[in-house]
Amino acid sequence: MSSLTWPFRGAPSESDPRSLDAVGQRAEKLLLFALAGGAAGGLLEAVGGVVPVVDGGSPGFASAPLLVVLALLGPALAWVNALRGRLPVAAGVLAGVAALAPGRLVLDLQLAADPTFAARPELYRATSFVFPAPGAGLWLLLAGHAVVLVAGVLAMRASGNLTDPAGAPGARPWLLPALLAALVAAVGVTMAPYSSDDPFLPAPNAFEGPVVAMAAILLIACLTPLAAAIGTGFGAAEIGRGGLLGLAVALAGVAVPSLVAAVSVPAAGISAGPIVTLAGAAALVVVALVGDRAPAAAPSEEDAPEAALPGARRLNSVTGALALVTAAFAVAGTFTPQVLTAAGAPAAQSPARWLLLFSGAVTGLAGLALLVPRIAAVVRPAISVCSLGVPFAAVAVFGTARSASEIGGLSDGSGVVWTWLALVFAVVTACCSVVSGMVERDVIDGDERRTGPDVLAPLAAAAMLAVVGAGLPPIDSAGYRAPGLWANFGTESWGVLLIVLAIVGACALVPRSRPSRAAALLVGAAAVTSVRLVELPALSDGVPDATASTGWWLTLASTVALLVAAVLAVARKQS
Repeated sequence: MSSLTWPFRGAPSESDPRSLDAVGQRAEKLLLFALAGGAAGGLLEAVGGVVPVVDGGSPGFASAPLLVVLALLGPALAWVNALRGRLPVAAGVLAGVAALAPGRLVLDLQLAADPTFAARPELYRATSFVFPAPGAGLWLLLAGHAVVLVAGVLAMRASGNLTDPAGAPGARPWLLPALLAALVAAVGVTMAPYSSDDPFLPAPNAFEGPVVAMAAILLIACLTPLAAAIGTGFGAAEIGRGGLLGLAVALAGVAVPSLVAAVSVPAAGISAGPIVTLAGAAALVVVALVGDRAPAAAPSEEDAPEAALPGARRLNSVTGALALVTAAFAVAGTFTPQVLTAAGAPAAQSPARWLLLFSGAVTGLAGLALLVPRIAAVVRPAISVCSLGVPFAAVAVFGTARSASEIGGLSDGSGVVWTWLALVFAVVTACCSVVSGMVERDVIDGDERRTGPDVLAPLAAAAMLAVVGAGLPPIDSAGYRAPGLWANFGTESWGVLLIVLAIVGACALVPRSRPSRAAALLVGAAAVTSVRLVELPALSDGVPDATASTGWWLTLASTVALLVAAVLAVARKQS
């Protein structure tokens, strides 16, 4: 029996399934450090919300009590569960709160980059366009987010030993509701935090703000469904429950100040963004409580694969249906006007709409294949990657719409709404496909052979060529300068970055995948790079004398390397 005793639990009991003998002394120490770190991070964030974040600055309303409560809510919830002996729930809460810490840290960095464009009236409201220096409160906030993130990592490392084998993971019927609730919250995060006509009170959505704030909001939006999927897809049910509760608390920390600012600041008005985010957060809480009351039974050794595989089949069917919906929205976004004149007539449309049509068609075809049971398991990895071509094309369409909105007499058309829905459902499709892969990997024999080393050379070449090619413009023209990663970074560059991450991630997973799954993953990656290749014919109508650039040829070479690696992977399976 361990000599170290939890101060709030007394001596460990032999009959207690969560006693120190079961969880291990190392897990106990890690969780203690995590709880202390979570409390310290919350205190730093609370003090940072009270102390001025810029020299001589002040918030737009009396936000200090609200920020203190929101900062301490997550650590308090974790400690309450720990004091009640619910150690896995406490660990999950810390991890859920920490899931959004990277995005919130980057969001606060906008106050250092340029506070006059930071839509954070709970911390600072500008009264002039003078650039103030960062204050002590900002550094306290950044330190608090960093400490919360470390506490979440420690909690996740401890969580694996905080449950007994009876709580092992299995197929959970509440995974999809949790994922959908997180996606609703993510959509709300990307919307405008409030409405405002005051130039000193900016109210941009995710694609209208400055670069740092845009990156932060998109990071939070991406981390939200990812955290929900990981929290409910791995570990015991209690850890998943705590993770969803912590994620809901973190989302409240993002949305509640904006909603209160909309009510408290005279120049602001209520926007749908915070309301949608809080609705998603509330749904996460409901899913956590209901799912925890009726967890899925752990399958026995004899029938584990049979009991879990139907869940994977259902997930594949849902993913296929979502892919078809994504394709339908992409088609609607292509053939409806993205830009309108003051009279409501269609103006010159975005040439990127053809990229949207191509990527949506590829996603729709993969979704149809996923609805065929015999080939669904093989096709599934491809759709995890190829569906990300839709966000790339959608961001390009938004860039055109944003540029048009800056011109007097032009406004967004219905095509922007359909494109937005296509982007959201593409992310939903990719997340569902990844979760389906998690379930499949759990129930397939781990001894099955993996992809051989003969694919490593084309994989490395494909990843390198994709990174270099993405950083260069796809076309050459004297009168057009395409956005890129290394130069002329703009709204469209975020879509390019997403493609790079998708290609590099797929290449990293191939050596650990079974040959057939690796081949599908590589084909999906090639479909994503093909979207970049379509830029040349798509933009040639609007760009005079457009020719293929070095970036286009490098992307083509990357596509060929991906297909060569897919052929080698299939050849290994047949050998």
